[in-house]
Amino acid sequence: MSKITQLPEQFFPFIKTIESTLQTCVEFDRELKSHVDLWQSNLGMSPYFPLEGEYPCSKLSNEPLQFLAQINFAEMPHLTDFPEQGILQFYLNMKEWDLGMDESLEHIQFNHRVLYFPEVKEDETLLKTRETLKKIYEISEGEQQLWVEECGLTFKKVQQYMTFHDYRFAPLIFGREQVALSRDYDDLMWAYTEYEKPYTEQFQCEGGHRIGGYANYLHSTDNRTEFGIEDYVLLMQLDTDEGLEWSDGGVAQWYIALQDLKKRDFSKVVFLWACH
Repeated sequence: MSKITQLPEQFFPFIKTIESTLQTCVEFDRELKSHVDLWQSNLGMSPYFPLEGEYPCSKLSNEPLQFLAQINFAEMPHLTDFPEQGILQFYLNMKEWDLGMDESLEHIQFNHRVLYFPEVKEDETLLKTRETLKKIYEISEGEQQLWVEECGLTFKKVQQYMTFHDYRFAPLIFGREQVALSRDYDDLMWAYTEYEKPYTEQFQCEGGHRIGGYANYLHSTDNRTEFGIEDYVLLMQLDTDEGLEWSDGGVAQWYIALQDLKKRDFSKVVFLWACH
């Protein structure tokens, strides 16, 4: 969490309001490992999959989806409303340029999937092997639209203030729909130099991988508003890093309705991403 006293004086009238947006989330980072158990958190290594389970396929092509990541909640600090145990997995269609991103609320998870296993069997004899799974979902380099360097994950609980481009930020802080007073160039540049630049570059550096908290947005737009899911919360954010790049430096988010999160229903999780 950045120190709120780092904000320049033009923010002083809004300090208490900004403080009221503080949320707890879990940030995670790469941990280089040559091996992880099948039930451990990882990025691109191997998914946990019981022998009786049915591997996820695209609802459009009926072809297997590609494994991206899994989070074992028992390995990370607990967050309110999130599970304390179980494994959450993320699968994409890495053959497609859009990676299976959702197109509308009527077509959720048609070309990507989020799976949750509430009970974890820490016994590899009860699970599909790494070799079996790779034969199912591996694709050639020529087909691959997203390259993921395999790694384990390490977690830490942090606190985070609302991000600048969250659709609620300008109405909450300034009492208007956008920070700028108008869409005129001079007003836009004033808003950028006076507020956006110091907030996003000096106070709260944008980006990073996280569970919960606030998302970071490219193009100054909260993608929930365009999709009609303003009331959804951030489930996970995966940013571009040294071993994962969303096209040219993009960022991806998965969103969930709070009531679904509390019910442990991940079947309607929305996947969106953007790049420069």
